[in-house]
Amino acid sequence: MLHTSRFSRKLPWFFGLVAAATLTIALASPGSGSTGNDFFWITLDQVASGFNEPTTIANAGDGRLFVVERAGVIRIIQSNGQVLPTPFLDIRDRVGSTTFWEQGLLGLAFHPDYAGNGFFFVNYTDLVGDSHIARFQVSAGNPDVADPASEALVLFIEQPTVIHNGGSLAFGLDGYLYAGLGDGGWLSDPFNRAQNPAELLGKVLRLDVSTGSTPPYYTIPPDNPFVGVPGAAEEIWALGFRNPWRLSFDRLTGDLFIGDVGNFAYEEVDFEPAGDPGGRNYGWRCYEGNAAFNLYGCGPASQYTFPAHAYAQEPGCAAIGGFVYRGSQFPVMAGYYIFGDFCHGQLWSLYRNVNGAWQANLRGNTGANISAFGEGANGELYAATYFRGIVYQLQAEPVAALGFMPMLEVAAPTPTPVPPGPDLVVADLTLVPAVLAAGEPVIVYVTVLNQGNQPVTPGNNFFVDFYVDTVPAPYAPGDLYWGAQGAAFGPGQSQPFNGDIVLSAGFHNLYVQVDTDQSVPEAVETNNIYGPIPITVEP
Repeated sequence: MLHTSRFSRKLPWFFGLVAAATLTIALASPGSGSTGNDFFWITLDQVASGFNEPTTIANAGDGRLFVVERAGVIRIIQSNGQVLPTPFLDIRDRVGSTTFWEQGLLGLAFHPDYAGNGFFFVNYTDLVGDSHIARFQVSAGNPDVADPASEALVLFIEQPTVIHNGGSLAFGLDGYLYAGLGDGGWLSDPFNRAQNPAELLGKVLRLDVSTGSTPPYYTIPPDNPFVGVPGAAEEIWALGFRNPWRLSFDRLTGDLFIGDVGNFAYEEVDFEPAGDPGGRNYGWRCYEGNAAFNLYGCGPASQYTFPAHAYAQEPGCAAIGGFVYRGSQFPVMAGYYIFGDFCHGQLWSLYRNVNGAWQANLRGNTGANISAFGEGANGELYAATYFRGIVYQLQAEPVAALGFMPMLEVAAPTPTPVPPGPDLVVADLTLVPAVLAAGEPVIVYVTVLNQGNQPVTPGNNFFVDFYVDTVPAPYAPGDLYWGAQGAAFGPGQSQPFNGDIVLSAGFHNLYVQVDTDQSVPEAVETNNIYGPIPITVEP
């Protein structure tokens, strides 16, 4: 998941902290474990290594673990920890993963009747960057090898950019396939796809893949919430997501948990109780976490479902959705939803206390770039690290009270409307040339979008500021700077700008800030700083 030339949201995968074979940190907090002793820490015990950029861990109802590699390969870890040399599936010839780090083979789910029909489903981006939800079948003569020629396209989703593809797949207890799709980018969902019920992007879909024997190999469940709604895609189960990574069901209760990667301020975990009729709106881009982000065209706060838990992007940067622990080896962890963050490898527990309030507690700070959690057929939990390519089992060890880490209570939503005025964000950014050489000018092409409530006028100066290896401060010039005076453009409209910069050899972090000097106070316009954008300059 590497990137040097095209701009995304913060590109967290470059924080290359590494994990040792077993990582521990002692923490304590009250909780809902079945033993009554909730003082525990989580350790990562190595199961297998040698994987290339793992994105998903799944099981097929037996003792094997299936590890998805972004390039287009699925490998098997046997119950004894041995990794089979022959991949279960190799579709690198049709998976596009070299252009951008958010593309590739991103999701895997086995049919509930896999033992009978041999069907499993994957989500991948193709060679031109569009998403495929496809069905494959295990080969007739070898349960450890699938038939790559058995692909049946279930759903094709055209992707407008290279980011926010989502990719998560999971079967609910109702037997339907749920698929999480990102908003398609760019930053701040400039085209408001996540809130548009006519588009599949920025949604969780719900498909019946057990009844379709001919293309498109699925039907729409009759109780999907948008069935019969004019102008809405009937595949949609829930909307308002930025980049869901990952979704899972509590195997005991059927509750749905979704980790959604935030924009630049908050990460979140969303929750839907079992038996819910669907149709919930989880808020993006009107809200990021519990905070108002862009209320232009949005309804009252009561129309949205706010996160079970939201946390600031310092020290985190990208929420990695996990699972509720339902295994038997570590009863102290029973009933907790375990999730993490990519950048610094924090491990968190989340549960609902006796008062009905969600409560999150830090259970580990591993320093590992956790990219995926997985659940074994027996309910035990696993995690994969992206750069090191290691799969670990999560182990909980009860300890004596060692003191309390702060509990992170979820704040009630306190929406603050954006004041009238233009609100400028970067909707697109490109570096030309893509491969940079020291001392060579590079042109930065920036598209500035006005997502505010009023137009930018010629009397309203706005600025595009660049900072290299310096975190920007409001209106303070950084290493590189320019201001732009543009013609009028209204809400929803954009303008392109470009400028030259020269960088020295080495690794740099580029930050971009856009702002107006009138109408919108800088303290309110919190979504206008973008970065870091990692740039490698060759000698």
